[in-house]
Amino acid sequence: MLRKVAVAGLVLPNEAEENYLSVKFSVPQQLINLWVSQYGKENTSGILNSLSIPPQLVVRVNTLKTSADALVAQFESEGVSAHKNETPENSVIIQKCGDITALESFKNGLFHVEDSAAQTAALLLDAQPGQRVLDVCAAPGGKTFTIAEQMQSGEIIACDIYQQRLRLVSQGAERLGIDFIQTKVLDASHFDTELGLFDRVLCDVPCSGLGIIRRKPEIRYKSADEIKAASALQYDILNNAYRYLKPGGKLVYATCTLNKAENESVVSRFLANNEGKLLFEKTFFPHTDGTDGFFAAVIEKNDR
Repeated sequence: MLRKVAVAGLVLPNEAEENYLSVKFSVPQQLINLWVSQYGKENTSGILNSLSIPPQLVVRVNTLKTSADALVAQFESEGVSAHKNETPENSVIIQKCGDITALESFKNGLFHVEDSAAQTAALLLDAQPGQRVLDVCAAPGGKTFTIAEQMQSGEIIACDIYQQRLRLVSQGAERLGIDFIQTKVLDASHFDTELGLFDRVLCDVPCSGLGIIRRKPEIRYKSADEIKAASALQYDILNNAYRYLKPGGKLVYATCTLNKAENESVVSRFLANNEGKLLFEKTFFPHTDGTDGFFAAVIEKNDR
């Protein structure tokens, strides 16, 4: 293929042509049109340029065992180049590393790998020591672990529709030394009356994944129908997750996509049909926030 390109030459369309960005970045025109209509040309250009930039390797410090300063020092002793991340607190950016799972610091449970935006979404839950927390779509468990480290004690029930994926949560919790996470097979779109009520609920729903294309390049080729179908399931999951929340409790709705139909629109539709209060809402962009493309909203249940 490369020889054919070398012989025939690679000619981009003129910048004024509609398909210029599509050809330049190998992104379907329908996706570019979606981003332009929702976020504008400038943001779309930033998103597209970010696709060719390798994402940062960010880890979350296990504050149950160590600190950010101590972890950076440990990394240095293991030949890993790293520095503390400014935001969120207790996270570290790794510049250079081989097999991260071979490190003694990994085996000893001093950290887990998690992008800054995902960490921020988990921290927005503001889970307190001793509270009861539900993570309805938990696997592989990164946000669950961040919440547990913030809480230090309490009860977390981490759910997923597949038992084999929940094993990842259990294995990660064991490595990190977290003993108050329970796992449960659960279809998040159906309400389980046996679970009871919770102080906090994390609703990190399945999505089109348009915010993590640089990690999974094939996502860009999802069909328009696949992208559109996601919001119906997301709305059902959010509605069910909210039913588990105690009055006065907080729920975080999160996705790793850049698509208002799966983000703001789902939240707006939910609030129009429920009495919750929107406390916070933000879209994280790779080119402005230095994170994966991500969305998070905090909803508080009326205290009555």
